[in-house]
Amino acid sequence: MAVWYFAYGANMGTEVLVRRRGVRPLQSETARLEGYRLVFSQPGVPIIEPCFASIEATLGEAVYGVLHHLAVDTAEHLDQFEGPTYERIAVSVKGSKNGSITAWTYQARHPIAGLVPSRRYVTLIIDGAREFALPEGYIRFLESQPVTHIPIVSTLVTVFVRAIERSGRASGLVRRGAHRFVQFLQAARRKR
Repeated sequence: MAVWYFAYGANMGTEVLVRRRGVRPLQSETARLEGYRLVFSQPGVPIIEPCFASIEATLGEAVYGVLHHLAVDTAEHLDQFEGPTYERIAVSVKGSKNGSITAWTYQARHPIAGLVPSRRYVTLIIDGAREFALPEGYIRFLESQPVTHIPIVSTLVTVFVRAIERSGRASGLVRRGAHRFVQFLQAARRKR
């Protein structure tokens, strides 16, 4: 059995989804999600990776992304990477090959407005958008997003992320620890 997953963030691109996450789609195609907009409202780790992408319902807006057809066990594997700070929601998207499809996607459980993503993270999204030839206007929109960049920290984060992903088993421990840390930060922000 297989399911459809709509990716709008870093998981659009092969570099992240296949090489880093080990998720190999059965097929992929560009897609459009009507009635939502892309936001950077999923809190991350301050300074290191301040936030991640999410979507929010907004009339008259649309989010472009990639529709991936995944085996069920592969989809469950992806949940481990996204962690408990996102929830799966069902959405109706229009795929470039398969037309209207009901798919699932991730949405931030506790979004926070006004966050600014890292340049590293936005670059991953733009790379995926280019790889799948999303509309040029949408790529320009992605390129126009304000970003944070602290040269030494950004370089170290990239090296650290790649080392963790290559380490196999240890990456699960680090990933769970990072998810718990983000949950702790979110809870602290909500109490303020």
